[in-house]
Amino acid sequence: MMKSSFNKLCNRIKNIGNYSRTKYGAIAFVCVAALYVTETHAQTSGGITVRARGVSGAEHINLKVGGVTVANWTLTTSLKDYVYSGTASGDIQVQYDNDATGRDAIVDYIYVNRETRQAENMKTNTGAYANGACGGGSYSETMNCNGYIGFGYTYDCFSGNCGGTGSGSSSSATGGTTACKGYVGITFDDGPTSNTATLINQLKTNKLTPVTWFNKGQNVASNSALVAQERTVGVVQNHSYTHPHLPTLTYQQIYSELSQTNTAIQTAGSPKPTILRPPYGESNANVQQTAQALGLRIVTWDVDSQDWNGASTAAIVSANNQLQNGQIILMHDGYTNTNNAIAQIAANLKTKGLCPGRIDSSTGRAVAP
Repeated sequence: MMKSSFNKLCNRIKNIGNYSRTKYGAIAFVCVAALYVTETHAQTSGGITVRARGVSGAEHINLKVGGVTVANWTLTTSLKDYVYSGTASGDIQVQYDNDATGRDAIVDYIYVNRETRQAENMKTNTGAYANGACGGGSYSETMNCNGYIGFGYTYDCFSGNCGGTGSGSSSSATGGTTACKGYVGITFDDGPTSNTATLINQLKTNKLTPVTWFNKGQNVASNSALVAQERTVGVVQNHSYTHPHLPTLTYQQIYSELSQTNTAIQTAGSPKPTILRPPYGESNANVQQTAQALGLRIVTWDVDSQDWNGASTAAIVSANNQLQNGQIILMHDGYTNTNNAIAQIAANLKTKGLCPGRIDSSTGRAVAP
């Protein structure tokens, strides 16, 4: 029996709701066993399953993880499971890229990290048509235009029960099974640099993710390939193009600094930034107005690690120990002492029940990923 026909039969029996019926009992038992094996395999083998269909059957989608296309498929008019069995890590996007008259891509859900994430529960859908324009909607399973649906990170746990036991939100920093008592913003300015790959390896090894990268536009332009690596452990935001004292510039000069950085980051394959960390934390009315015009929220920090000022590894660890729920720490990409502090920072946060989180652009605070 073909897999699709078998699954349909199992679903019919499941809907009957009474496996004791003699007509279907034996087949139902086989279905339950098969579904258990399938589910167990999906939960232990990693990878990502995308359940989707097209309206015309010619729609093409890409699965992007950490900004890199890891799989692509042409949809049929029936809902099917499209499986990526690799181990890529980072933010997940399902992208629709060949819109034409009569075509729409419909994504039901993805299955990753032992949980199902429904498309209609996701905030980001740049392919939805609403309010008279493409990209004008969200919380929809339909992409009417070229665009993507964002499904969070591979290591996120929206259900709170991705490790098979326990409940509550979890994080890679706590091994995926320990409840988080709070979230903190781990941030790094001034990348990408020649140090970025080393720092990323430290973050992955010690499971201190996700983080937020506040990148200089000129560094992105000259090291664009590193942006995809950054996105395997976090998100990329705006830190100006040349790192000037923004309040000393005119509105047009500030606009150029920020818009060029947005463009460089997007050209490197990352979504448009939503947060600006102005260099040195300096701001004035012109900076605020320009950021608002570009859809950027200004976010600085609660704790300064002083790594830029020659702080020792121990001092950087101590600064991180000051973090409380919702707070953000300033660190930089490019210092050996910062790299060396990562392991102890991760261990101390775990002891305190704090997990790395994302920075909410609406509040400027660290929240669950």
